[in-house]
Amino acid sequence: MNDRTEPFVSKVMDYSESNPQFVSPYVEMQEMQKDWEVVQQLIPVLRAVSQLQSNLNDTVMLAGSESYVASLSYYNSVDA
Repeated sequence: MNDRTEPFVSKVMDYSESNPQFVSPYVEMQEMQKDWEVVQQLIPVLRAVSQLQSNLNDTVMLAGSESYVASLSYYNSVDA
């Protein structure tokens, strides 16, 4: 689910409640509602975790780069 599909599903959920006669017979609205509620609860968690993962990746890249530069300095002083 992305930023375009989320509003689409939200609108369909609204329309299906106000116009239930258009719901396909094979769609169980109760199950669809449960799924949508789970998505709505998990999206904020997913976004927070994604931001945390991005920040951790940035920190690892910076620390790794600094460690590599220091290691090269040591290696070059020993190699000479």
